[in-house]
Amino acid sequence: MSGCGYTLLRRGVTSPAAGSGDLAAPTSGQTITLWQSNSNVNSTWGGPRWKRLIINIYSSHASAANGLTIDESVDGTNWRNVTSYTISATTYTKNYVAVSAPYIRVQYQNSANTLTTWEMAILGDTGERGTV
Repeated sequence: MSGCGYTLLRRGVTSPAAGSGDLAAPTSGQTITLWQSNSNVNSTWGGPRWKRLIINIYSSHASAANGLTIDESVDGTNWRNVTSYTISATTYTKNYVAVSAPYIRVQYQNSANTLTTWEMAILGDTGERGTV
């Protein structure tokens, strides 16, 4: 999805088709990395510089408390939390997060429940826009 200001960075579904590249739903209590940048410096270093992430999630069960986390790092090793969200059960959630560091990571921690439905998409935006 490009040409409209947003680029699809990663997608996830409950049970992805083999070879689809989609991320599978986390298991009970599992923490998974939904997406991580190799670099967020500039296009000379291997890609666009993301200024905002849009994270869409729908889940049959709630995440762990503050289970969706967005972290930044200046060196790709020492991570600092930008923000965290608890994802509610059966509620489509859309979060807009401004990012700026050289490295970005998005993680999701599942509750103790087994997910029967899980849909996720992370979009990157290189433009400067408001939060809504």
